[in-house]
Formats: sequence, C-alpha cells, structure tokens
Amino acid sequence: MKKFIAMITSICLCAVAFLSTPALVSAVGNNEAAFVVEKVSGYAGDEVTVDINVNNNPGIATAKVTVTYDSDVLELKSITNGTVMEGALYQGPQYLESPFSLSWVVLENKTSDGVLATLTFAIKDSAELGDASIELTYNPKDVINLEEEPVTFAVENGSVTVNCNHVAGTWEEENPASCTEKGTEVQKCTKCGVVLNRRDTDALGHSFGKWETVTSPDCTNKGSEKRTCSVCQYTETRDIDPLGHSWESDYTIDKEATCTEDGNQSIHCSRCDAVKDSQVIPKSHKYGEWIVDKEATCTEDGSRHRVCSVCKAEETETIPAAHQFGEWETITAPTCTEKGSEQRTCSVCKEVETRDIDATGHSWETEFTIDKEPTATEDGSKSIHCKNCDAVKDVTVIPAGTTATDPTEPSSPSDSSESDVPQTGDSFPVEVLIVFFVAAGALTVLLVVNKKRVRSK
Repeated sequence: MKKFIAMITSICLCAVAFLSTPALVSAVGNNEAAFVVEKVSGYAGDEVTVDINVNNNPGIATAKVTVTYDSDVLELKSITNGTVMEGALYQGPQYLESPFSLSWVVLENKTSDGVLATLTFAIKDSAELGDASIELTYNPKDVINLEEEPVTFAVENGSVTVNCNHVAGTWEEENPASCTEKGTEVQKCTKCGVVLNRRDTDALGHSFGKWETVTSPDCTNKGSEKRTCSVCQYTETRDIDPLGHSWESDYTIDKEATCTEDGNQSIHCSRCDAVKDSQVIPKSHKYGEWIVDKEATCTEDGSRHRVCSVCKAEETETIPAAHQFGEWETITAPTCTEKGSEQRTCSVCKEVETRDIDATGHSWETEFTIDKEPTATEDGSKSIHCKNCDAVKDVTVIPAGTTATDPTEPSSPSDSSESDVPQTGDSFPVEVLIVFFVAAGALTVLLVVNKKRVRSK
C-alpha cells in the first residue's frame, strides 16, 4: 500500500512539474508569503539542522521545491518533513545530493506557518571558515492552492557559517603610549590565540610651558613662537600671523597702455611696496568705422577694413558668404514609422536646402481591442492598436471556452465569467484533475480487492 501511494504521489507531482515553467522568486518583504531557509553556524565536524520555514502562508495544497547546497562544505545526512504540510503525500529525494527536490500533495489548503522541512547536515572536517550557501528555488506553478491557483512565495536563502567559538580574553598592552603617540592593546581568543579586538590607548600628552616669541611678525611675514615639554623636552613651534597690508582704496596706474603695448594697474600697500590685484590695461587702437571693400554674395565672401586714428594701423575682416533662406516648407509628411522631408529656398539665388523630419512614432490606444472572439474550441485574441496606422502591440491570447474580456477594461477581474483569477491560457487544472481521478479510482479498486482477500481468509 505504501509503495502504491508513493507511486500515485509521483505521478501527480510529475504532471505538475511537466506543466510548469521554472522561474526565480524575489527577495522577502515584511508581510510577504515566503519560504525562509534558516541561517545557522557550527564547527568543522559538527552536525547542524537547518529549517525551511513558511511565513505568512496564504494556503497551499501542492508544493514542489528544489534545494541546492554547497557540497564542498556540507554533507546532507537526512531530511525530516515539517508540520506545515502534515498529513500530505510527501516525497523526498532518492539520493541526498545537491540539488534535490521535495514534494507535497494534500486535499486541503494548508494555511499554517512553521517548518516545511528540516535538513540535517554534517560540516566536513576539511571545511574552511566562512558561509556555505543553502538556496531554495521553485517553479511558480509547482506551488498551488486547492482551487488550483498558483501561490507566489518570496525566498530568503540560508547558510551554514563555519566558525571558531572564540572566547575573548582580557585586554593586553601591545604598544605603550608616549607623549605624542597612541598606544594599542588587544583582546585575543583564549582558544586559538586570534586577535579578536584591537583598540587605541590615548597618547599621554606633553606637559608644555608658556609660549615664547622667537620672531616678531611684520607686514608680509609671519612671526613664530615656541614652547617646550618639561617631560621629553620636545619643542613645539607655531606661527604668528602677519600684521597684514594697509591697502589703498583706488588703483594706481603703473604703466600707460599704447596702441601696441599693454599697460597695467594695481592696488598698493600704504606701509610697504607690496601690490595686489594687478590688472593688465590692454593695448588698443583707436579705430574708425568699417569701410566695405567688397560686398558678400550667397557663395562668395566679401571684405572690409578700418584705420586707427593714432598710428594709422589698418585692420581687415572677411564678410562671410550667406544665403537668404526663407521658412522651412514640408515636402513629405512623416508617418508613424517613416521619415518626412522639408525644404527652404534662398530668396536671392534660389538655392534649395532639404532636411529630414523624424518619424512621428505610434500613438497607442489605452485600451485593448478584441481582434478575434474565442469559441468553444478556438482561442481568440486581443491587442493594443495604433490610432494612426494598422500597427498593433501586446497581442494577448483569449483562451478557448472563455468569455472575451471587455476591451474597455482589459485588466478588471470582475469581467471574467469563470473566476476572479486572470486566465493564463494553461491547461494545467483539467489535466491535473484527470490524473488525480485516475489515481483515486485505482486506489479504490485496490482497497476493494484487499477487503475481499481479508473476508476470504
């Protein structure tokens, strides 16, 4: 009988796995339904237990999960079914190797939180210190409730930390402090001698006397003063700020500018020869008005000149050629996917300049349009249409045998005549029910035969 039940369980779970698509799950939130793999620690040679817990359970009837662990560090010794799926048809792995799968099937919704399964690991003697990962994954359609609806769980992976059980000793002086230098002291593990903590000890500090002037400051130069430690005779010196300049409020012209040479001006100190904010007075000609020597055309540069009234120096300049273009006019209007073009014309020489106009891009409707109504045997379809052309996107299958969703409210669950759960197009529920009823019938026949044998005895 136990072998038969195990066989039936395997058939059901294989059907579920066949109809599922592997997927990863997200990290755990505060109030999310979640599979949480315990984080534990131990030492090389120890055995540790790791619980796979279920938090915020919304209710599940069928579950299949895959566990992968670091086999270089850990050796799986045993697996114990937990309390969450108590009474379910349970199937564990044939071999305790990474990765392995765990499966449960029960004819009710299990809604309690707690332990899904307990894993017992041996930490290998060769294991190095650090974390050995234990990861859980599942296919979204491998975890469903009694109504055959997928139930989403976040996953928090676990680990086994291999460490030394340090015992901290007393603080010991490592380096003594001096007047100017900090010292250090350490706290070591009494078992392995590893330094667990290190901290600084404050410098003792100098015992200084009074400050004595060494050099007096002046207008531009710092002065200095010193003091001496009475313990170690260390001498500390510091600067005395300069007195600072007494700056005049107006600039003094140090050199007049000419047509060919720069001049300069600066702010002078009233107490010494120091200057600041020295500025160049640019050399400059006294030019008259521009005289045009040659007018520019659409295609040829022109020229002009001007003369300095002081030194008679002459400056020439090019007048760039330039068209007299009018406004841009559209030649070909752009579409959703194709560029358009526009042009403008010079009013003088009639030169024409052309450039592209970027495609406008699609203007998508906000609601689905039903392109094909589903029938009892054929799928239908719906999509989002462009307002300006025949383009479509987000083509969605409407399963056969269902009522098409109202195109004005494509995402509203209340418009479905079958269920409040969005239809995915999978045939999973019907096939699983067929498998389940076949298995149940076989089990009933076996029980009847067994009773007849008992009566005949």
